[in-house]
Amino acid sequence: MNVKEINGEYIKIGKTSITVKKQEDIRKTKGVITNCTIITKNCSPRLTLELHQKLSKYNLRIIFDKMILNNGDLFYLYDLSLEDFINQNQKYIENFGNEIKHIEDEKILCQKLEQAGVSIIKCRIIK
Repeated sequence: MNVKEINGEYIKIGKTSITVKKQEDIRKTKGVITNCTIITKNCSPRLTLELHQKLSKYNLRIIFDKMILNNGDLFYLYDLSLEDFINQNQKYIENFGNEIKHIEDEKILCQKLEQAGVSIIKCRIIK
């Protein structure tokens, strides 16, 4: 599978791969994306420095555990789970002020990342 094909899918992030789950039954695997580097705090210093230099030109910083590097391209995994939760609980929307602000902040971050050349992948991350 390709990273660009997982828009809207349920995914589970591993150490060096991403497992795509079926929407009908998230216990079953739909596909696996291999040869990707998950940007974590344990990444090599060289890689972290390269990404920091690239993003600091746009006044951005590295978002650990949500950025992946695949075939030289940098991707940001935008988690749709919080939006789904708020949409399911529209009756109590007045109680979700902090969550709505978080979603708005993340959308602004996505716009800035796109300007920096980072591809945004909207998906549902399973912890």
